[in-house]
Amino acid sequence: MNQQVLDNFGLRHYTYINQIFGDQNLREDIELRLFPKESKLRRTVQVLADPEQFDPSSIHWLGKNLKTGEPWCSVNEDIQDPDKHLNDTLCQSYSLMWFLGREEELRKGCKDEDQIENQMEIIKMYEDIIDHKEFTTSLGELFYEGQGPSGWHNFTKPNTPLLYNRHLTPETNITNLIKNIKKTLNDWKKYGYTYFVGKGECVKRKASAEGEPTGKRRRRGGVVGAGTRRVSGRRGGRKSKRR
Repeated sequence: MNQQVLDNFGLRHYTYINQIFGDQNLREDIELRLFPKESKLRRTVQVLADPEQFDPSSIHWLGKNLKTGEPWCSVNEDIQDPDKHLNDTLCQSYSLMWFLGREEELRKGCKDEDQIENQMEIIKMYEDIIDHKEFTTSLGELFYEGQGPSGWHNFTKPNTPLLYNRHLTPETNITNLIKNIKKTLNDWKKYGYTYFVGKGECVKRKASAEGEPTGKRRRRGGVVGAGTRRVSGRRGGRKSKRR
């Protein structure tokens, strides 16, 4: 692996993880359709990010306790630190972990080893969501509806074309999309986690006894991190139910 491979992974991650699981319509389906029991107590919400912590044009995902109205923020919980980890745009992943009651599996402190282990837990969460019997149906419906210019795009290619290929059947399109999501998760586990640590540089790490990446990383100084890009859901097609 070299830096170009790692940077390309960052584009794939934005295409197949952040963009898709940060889509408001899919989030509603995940919360209300796949996990209705959890959605009676908790929801996730999208807000403008604090410009002192993130890029001014970015958004930030929070958890919201429906009983108390109290917000849950990965930055305030000392799980996410954009000053330490330049490419950490994982707030929508952290908030999904909270929604599913898995926040205790996330380490606090934002050390490099914490950052790595938290990503491994997030990957497990996405694998569980993908395995849910209703996930393919929800994803397929939104993917088919989003064939217009405001649909999901492929940021790994020039001119960022739509992910939906109109020359293929809907069934083939959704099969290819899920295949790419799974490949991105596998590569995230193998080496992509490095992209979200420190400056996102290509470095070698030792494997733990269980075979997962671990170990300390040499940091060359703090950098103010950019926030999550705005992914506000489909402008056309089905409207978001959230207000």
